[in-house]
Amino acid sequence: SSERPDIPPFGNVVDYLTFGGIYRDVWLCLVEPCHIAQVFVRPSDVLSAAPRIEMDVWLRNQGAHPVRRELSCTVTDAAAGDSLAEARQAVAVPAQETVKVTLTLPQARYQLWTLDAPHLYQCVAHLFEAGGGDAPLDALTVRFGLRQAEFRADGGFYLNGERLKLVGLNRHQTYPYIGAAAPPRLQRQDADIIKHELGCNIVRTSHYPQSPYFLERCDEIGLLVFEEIPGWQHIGDEDWQALSL
Repeated sequence: SSERPDIPPFGNVVDYLTFGGIYRDVWLCLVEPCHIAQVFVRPSDVLSAAPRIEMDVWLRNQGAHPVRRELSCTVTDAAAGDSLAEARQAVAVPAQETVKVTLTLPQARYQLWTLDAPHLYQCVAHLFEAGGGDAPLDALTVRFGLRQAEFRADGGFYLNGERLKLVGLNRHQTYPYIGAAAPPRLQRQDADIIKHELGCNIVRTSHYPQSPYFLERCDEIGLLVFEEIPGWQHIGDEDWQALSL
């Protein structure tokens, strides 16, 4: 755990404690040679009568031969589980390459994510053999909400087109005796305290991306997040930047 200038957050000044070792979940993923590497959901025109949802899906083929697959993406209501929209596309994936596929979901009726009603949806990507089939080769689920957040020239912050006064605080994910190795229960509890006991509507993750359990809980209860990259007023060299990304 030695300090290295090419590894965030170090470089220049860090005014908080950092810890060594593994302090979050570790996952071992067993996948097919051709599998779903990443999914990114992009809602747009969310304030219109016809919101647009696109899914960027990266398929990675680590096998020695090119393959043909069929990609299916479905949007469901995260709470009710009802299916709202689906799109399918055939894809050719060359050997030892990663391809990006963008699917546009059909129009559907969606609810906005707000501070008082943080409505969430799930987008599930399934990968099948070419021509379809009942058993997917791989699947990946991403949860998202439809919202528009912007700072305007008048100096105000607007959520879904309505001006909102931001009331928040900074949060470190460290605890007495255990440092950053806090279990999911404590991570979620902090979000609840910030929202319901301290009356905040936004939290700043000073000064690094924080636990997914904390971020997911913020999404669930309607708490905005200003998330930072690792470090403090410092951008390192190309290696530092690559690791930060």
